[in-house]
Amino acid sequence: MKIFTVVLFVLFLSGCCILNKEREEIIPSYRMLNYNYPSNYIKFDNSIKDKNPEPRNLNDFLNVKFKSENGDAESSFLMSMLHYNDSNCSSIIILDTKPNQNCLLAVEYLKKSLEQNPEYDLALFELGKMYAEGIGFKKIVKKQFII
Repeated sequence: MKIFTVVLFVLFLSGCCILNKEREEIIPSYRMLNYNYPSNYIKFDNSIKDKNPEPRNLNDFLNVKFKSENGDAESSFLMSMLHYNDSNCSSIIILDTKPNQNCLLAVEYLKKSLEQNPEYDLALFELGKMYAEGIGFKKIVKKQFII
């Protein structure tokens, strides 16, 4: 029983996203609930926070997830960024590691956002960045020489 309690405590402290198998709900991590849109997104679309505010509690998070599941491209994009922020996606580039579950979910939500709205600029921008960095896709490195 003590080992189980310690393991649960460590998982809680690590801030990981836990899947509750009985209810199939994702419990957001501390990092997800403290996510803020980057300043370049706000400069590009100054109403992004008004249209789709960052979640600050479980109900906000579930609301964003619900809107994403019901066809809202901006909510899917936000879910992608929340999962990306809580993943090892950035270490894939540096350490050449395998993506964790949140990294894979970030890519899936980003693809979903573009399926819902193929012209959504911020999602296209993030997809291009992920593609260039080899996150969720096979990285193709070609050197180009300009003469």
